[in-house]
Amino acid sequence: MAGKSDYLETAILNHIFRSSSFSKPSNVYVSLHTADPTDAASATELTIGSNGYTRVGVSVADASWSAPADSGTDKQITNAAAVTFGTPTGDWASGSPVTHFGIWDAASAGNLLYSGALGVSRTVLNGDNPPAFSIGSLVVKEG
Repeated sequence: MAGKSDYLETAILNHIFRSSSFSKPSNVYVSLHTADPTDAASATELTIGSNGYTRVGVSVADASWSAPADSGTDKQITNAAAVTFGTPTGDWASGSPVTHFGIWDAASAGNLLYSGALGVSRTVLNGDNPPAFSIGSLVVKEG
């Protein structure tokens, strides 16, 4: 499950109840983290450009995400296509386990939109199969 960031909560409230507008991005970018990035987007992301790690862009389109569906008392969407990172060319995070993901509005820097814990943490080493979210495994919930 992914939680909404402070940035996104503020943007939505300002958009709905005040005069500020919020423009949705044309792509979102999935990141990997060695700890909870928190709603405040603390710096636990792997180093972009190091050992083959980069955020993975996903189009904001019906073909990329499921339609919102009920999940208990929440609504959720999931990825409709696999999200696959590049092949590691060295140990990611110096061999520390990857435990969380983030969803951003930019390929680097930018604003964190959602984040959440991985179902299973993973240490990503040089030459490993690329980390991936299979179809339906990247879950974003509202509620």
